[in-house]
Amino acid sequence: MNLHKLISTLTLVLLFPVAQAADGNRGPVADQDTPPRFAPRAEVYPQPRGNLQLSSVLAPGADPYPGTQFTVLREDPDAFGKTRFAIMAAAGPHDHAAFELSPGRYLVQARNGAVTIEQAVQVPVSGVLVSQLVLNAGELHLGAFMDEAGVAADQAWFRVLREDTDSYGRPVRIQMAGNGYAQTASFVLPAGDYVAEASYGNARAETRVQVAAGAIVTRELVLHAGRLELSSKLADGAQNLGQTRYTVYRKGGDRAADWTEVASADHADRIGFILPSGEYRVSAQRDQAVAEATVTLSAGETSSVELPLNAGELFVYAMLTGQGDTLLDTWFKVEPQGRAAALPLSSENNARGPAHSAHFVLPGGQYRVTASVGESAGVAEVEIEPGGTQNLAISLDAARVTLSLIAGPGLGAYAYTWFSVYRVEQDAHGAQSRRRVFNAGYYPETEVVLPAGDYLAFARSDEHRGETAFSVQPGQIMRVAIVSER
Repeated sequence: MNLHKLISTLTLVLLFPVAQAADGNRGPVADQDTPPRFAPRAEVYPQPRGNLQLSSVLAPGADPYPGTQFTVLREDPDAFGKTRFAIMAAAGPHDHAAFELSPGRYLVQARNGAVTIEQAVQVPVSGVLVSQLVLNAGELHLGAFMDEAGVAADQAWFRVLREDTDSYGRPVRIQMAGNGYAQTASFVLPAGDYVAEASYGNARAETRVQVAAGAIVTRELVLHAGRLELSSKLADGAQNLGQTRYTVYRKGGDRAADWTEVASADHADRIGFILPSGEYRVSAQRDQAVAEATVTLSAGETSSVELPLNAGELFVYAMLTGQGDTLLDTWFKVEPQGRAAALPLSSENNARGPAHSAHFVLPGGQYRVTASVGESAGVAEVEIEPGGTQNLAISLDAARVTLSLIAGPGLGAYAYTWFSVYRVEQDAHGAQSRRRVFNAGYYPETEVVLPAGDYLAFARSDEHRGETAFSVQPGQIMRVAIVSER
């Protein structure tokens, strides 16, 4: 028989039973409409390796507790005869940990939540040391609700406090743990007595709780609070107004007591406060306009209050008579007139500048607006309509004068020059007097706004100085070059 044919025949004989067995294991051919079945392979847990094997439990005899961070430290000599602990290994957070270490004495530290314990161990020369670390702790689960009906306080912050005394024997509370901005929070705590606290906005509730080793304790704290939402508008029907200061006041248990500020927010379009149930007075202030209202807040409810300011916006700027450019460094002031005179405007906030323009939000009524630059001033009256916006231009009967000190006609100005300007006036008897209206430097030139009239300007720079007289008319823009006398 051919050698190649013999080898092929033997191969078929050897492989045929295997193929049959494999085909037999498959069983009958499944129908096409039958979905395939998946049989997951069983998980294999590798045996931990190491000559130091640790586990953590909440109490003796309890099951291993997860989430523990294990740290192995060794005491090493330090400078000046002192000792320190060096970290040799760490693992976690788990319920078990295994380490391969040189034989010797170590300090094992286990941390879980607010619990930290330490235990000394001796790793043997041969074999394995198995040690169980008892945390002597329990679980505390807290939940917060707005009212007894169970409205969730979904952004509550939780704290766990322990009562103690300070060095003077006075009672104090020490925070052991904190977590939140959620409706629930969980803590791992050493066995003992605690005060559990939940706060949400300005509302707070607390309860005493005892945590035993291995126990799971659950507490629900009711804040007896509601949500107060505030918004403001210039007037009814207008859009919400931003950059508003909201203030919330609460009256104490004594009905005759004064209102006390309990919450505030600046520059908010719309703001919400979480407050204990009760009676409140709220205010919205934007610039000089204020609106107030009284509201009763119930636990678990949301109260929305809209505060119309009954005010208008005023944009004011100043310019020289006959000129179209706005004046820089202008001070603006508003004063109520007529029926608006009784309004309690803030004297600290009704004057603004120096700037090229100013913006006011004012209660409805008549006002006198003054714009001043140096010695120059202009006045205008305006009627503010609630919900409206006005632009007001105030003309100043003044001139813009640029001063400089030069060596002669056509020559450049001296640097670092100091300028003084005096207004020349005459009294009723014709006697002449001088009143200084400007005094500044050191610049090559300076610009000053002056009311119409006669003036005398002085300038000096190092050893050069000079003076000149000039007159200005309303609306003029002029340059005055002072020729040095030496």
